[in-house]
Amino acid sequence: MNQAIRPEQTGLPSSIEFRDWLQRALVITGYSATRLAHETGRHRNSIGGFLRDPERQIMLDNARALISHLRTVALEKGLELPPVPRLEAAVGTGGHG
Repeated sequence: MNQAIRPEQTGLPSSIEFRDWLQRALVITGYSATRLAHETGRHRNSIGGFLRDPERQIMLDNARALISHLRTVALEKGLELPPVPRLEAAVGTGGHG
């Protein structure tokens, strides 16, 4: 039996879901998109452009770097970030990935 796997079944967030998570994570950590880009070695407009433009996509490696860095910052500051939609629920990390 050949059943197609829908995108929402992959365990990865959509761009809309990730954009929402990223905006919340920036508010919680007190970071700006520019600061996050600088500290993760991304172009200064790449994150801001992604946040401003609902049609803009983000590369998976960039998303991974942003998640990792923001989780580290939150941990160092004693803050808790919400789980990344679908992603952390799929791997059962309970928001600490």
